[in-house]
Amino acid sequence: MYTQLLTSAQRGPLENLEGDALICYTLDCRSEMLVSEPITRATAMSALAMEVAYDSALLKLCAANGIDTVATDFSHPAQGRHRLEVALKGAGLDLTSLARQWKEPHA
Repeated sequence: MYTQLLTSAQRGPLENLEGDALICYTLDCRSEMLVSEPITRATAMSALAMEVAYDSALLKLCAANGIDTVATDFSHPAQGRHRLEVALKGAGLDLTSLARQWKEPHA
């Protein structure tokens, strides 16, 4: 089911992002996902939405950097996410280091 949500989420405003705007959006989504802690049903749904947003951005960022991937790679989201973050780091885009420099979300 998660892969279906992720596939659907890729058809939207994310399609038009590229370059620095895509990196900024990805870092914003990553930050929001990492600070979400599902406690109630409403926050759990919000946390899921944040994960889907980040993973969609991650897929788009990988594609922009020549890393082949598809939404079905996320049958285990945490593992798929980690694998793509490592692949991006290997391609010279270390999201963890960039995030440390990222003080607040950008519009």
